[in-house]
Amino acid sequence: MNRLFLLTLFWSIALIGLAKSTVPVVDTVIVQRYDTICQGDTLKLYGLNYIKTGRYQHIFNTVKPIGVTKVIINLWVRQKVKSERFDTLCQGEQLMVGNQQFSSTGTYSIVFPPYKIRCDSVVTLHLFILPIFTQKVRITLCLGDTIQLGPEKFYYPAITTVRYNTKNGCDSIVLYQIDMLDTFRTQLAAVACKGARVKVGNTQITASNSGTFRYNFAPTAQRCDSLVELKLTVRDTFLTKVQEGICIGNTRQLGPLTLSQSGIYRYTFPSNQRRCDSTVVLDLRLIPKQEKNIQPEICEGDTLKIGPERFFSAGNYQVSLRTQAGCDSIINLNLRVRPSFRSNLSASICVGGQYHFGKRVLTQKGIYLDTLSSRMSGCDSIVRLDLQVESVESNTINHAICTGGSYPFDGKTYAAPGYTSILCAAPMYVPSFLNSISK
Repeated sequence: MNRLFLLTLFWSIALIGLAKSTVPVVDTVIVQRYDTICQGDTLKLYGLNYIKTGRYQHIFNTVKPIGVTKVIINLWVRQKVKSERFDTLCQGEQLMVGNQQFSSTGTYSIVFPPYKIRCDSVVTLHLFILPIFTQKVRITLCLGDTIQLGPEKFYYPAITTVRYNTKNGCDSIVLYQIDMLDTFRTQLAAVACKGARVKVGNTQITASNSGTFRYNFAPTAQRCDSLVELKLTVRDTFLTKVQEGICIGNTRQLGPLTLSQSGIYRYTFPSNQRRCDSTVVLDLRLIPKQEKNIQPEICEGDTLKIGPERFFSAGNYQVSLRTQAGCDSIINLNLRVRPSFRSNLSASICVGGQYHFGKRVLTQKGIYLDTLSSRMSGCDSIVRLDLQVESVESNTINHAICTGGSYPFDGKTYAAPGYTSILCAAPMYVPSFLNSISK
């Protein structure tokens, strides 16, 4: 394209030179150029960028004698080429696309760089890897036998791999493990009820007596010659006698029998894996309900507990309990409640005095409560004390004695003047009826 531009420019200058002899001035020169770019590329020309197909022009002033030059740009943008490709490989194979290798199932996008005749191209590759089927096979042979696996025969223990072709075109690999068996001896132990049939291979015997039995088996597809030694234990049937009691209204299960009455019952259980036929003789008896009358006494405020129930009020009650045998028992309860004694006391002390009330020593006025135990009823009694504190009265006594004499006062003898004494009335005591109440 640059060559076309230079050639056009050259002829334009030549024409300008020739025109000097005929035309004084040429005002405008038109130059055509043709350019091609790929999608996503940019054409940079005269300080401008062009990215789309189209016809563009650029005008600029030139030196005399040419006044104006017009450049017409014809731009064509080529599209990128996109395509999809689907391929299948066997496991372990590789696919080369361009300069890249692929060996795993997946979808890949491959970009080819542009060259002279085209722009970039993108190929979407969908690749699927077919598996190679692998399996293990164990073969058991008797000594002297031979087996053909692929091109080789085996008559000895071995581990070999054989590759086969499958329908999908990929290989299938089989790993063979060949074991050789010799004639062997097998020891078995069995327990059977007397008269039962015991199967050993294709042979059946009747279990009559315990002992050891030997059988020789010919080779089959699963084994070589073998000798089986059977140790057989024969069990006898047995008889069991049982005595049991049940509560009235309950039932006892004996095999399929449901029993609810006293009596002697007999049932034979069929044999199973743990035992042979057995006969059970059951002596069943009914346990009657028990009924008991009680008349306990409690103190007022106490609670009587019988089984899960609690009682605190006087009255007649009926309580149902379970005995050690699991049967119901009825208790007819006639509960009596003894009342607590209540006493009111009044007492007085002098200021500074003390009053003993139960285990307490009182010095202040007030109402006090104490709970005592009665020796007669065994229940508690409540004593209410109204304690008063009496004030002290002042009184002056004038008395004269002779020198050397004395004066008795308040239990003392005085021989000198100036004494003060505090006298108090006798305290109040608990009435005699409380002597029967102890703390």
